[in-house]
Amino acid sequence: MISADVAAQAVATTTSAESSRRPHAAAVTTANGATPFVRGDRLSGHYMCSQGRTELTLVVEDVEGDDLSAIFEFDYPGGGGTSTPAGGSFRMHGSFDARSRALRLDGDRWLEQPDGYVMVGLVGTVSTSGSISGTVKGPGCTTFYLAGPRARAQKATASEG
Repeated sequence: MISADVAAQAVATTTSAESSRRPHAAAVTTANGATPFVRGDRLSGHYMCSQGRTELTLVVEDVEGDDLSAIFEFDYPGGGGTSTPAGGSFRMHGSFDARSRALRLDGDRWLEQPDGYVMVGLVGTVSTSGSISGTVKGPGCTTFYLAGPRARAQKATASEG
């Protein structure tokens, strides 16, 4: 039998260790500093590829050290000749270097693939405000832009009210 004090200390130690492994609302510390990403962040913007300007939402699924996984959700409204509306999503994995603020994400696995679309990668720089801009790595693609995370801003606003 263990004393109540020893049991309480064991529970506190376990809870502290478990919470340090779970992503939470605070920025996660990486080998190079703090990452601006938190699980659940939704960054919205657009990217440019051969079909034209396409709406993009990047949903952060997990952050572990410098590693990052996300879902790339896109919606092309159509127009401009023979291009028809299309939408889809795929998982991405990559890394964020806090020192250089460089982000690299590569396509991993389709969740919903429309005909004629291929997975792309993203290579960009994260601004201090959390917006991201850079290059889309894929055939016929050029640039992308994502505004800072809305999920955190909405949570902060909701908790203030």
